[in-house]
Amino acid sequence: MKENQLEKINRENLLKGLDSEGREMPFYSDSEYGYEKFISNPSNNGHWDLKNTGQYHEGIFVKVNLKDVFFRQRFNNKKVRWLDMMLDQANRNPLGITEEQFVKVQMQNKPKLKEQIDKIINGTT
Repeated sequence: MKENQLEKINRENLLKGLDSEGREMPFYSDSEYGYEKFISNPSNNGHWDLKNTGQYHEGIFVKVNLKDVFFRQRFNNKKVRWLDMMLDQANRNPLGITEEQFVKVQMQNKPKLKEQIDKIINGTT
């Protein structure tokens, strides 16, 4: 499974104003800023998209091992810590993708995996 594919899905969800479970993020409390954000990104429907400077989106990374997939934020600065606190208060986790999206990615990768396994079994790697 390609980490960058999962990162891309996570970023796309955030641009739509959705959290890791596909729920809507909070609305912007400052109506003027919320309006500016909506004009620049109508797909967020006035919900947080966590993209102003782009640093939060750039900091998303995924670590895949045999049993687990971990979504993390590589930045740990004042702004990211503040966002994490606000998201925790709003009971939202921005890092991750929905289970349905994860299954879809796995199904898309199934033919590639089958081909790799066939090569291993047939000794043609």
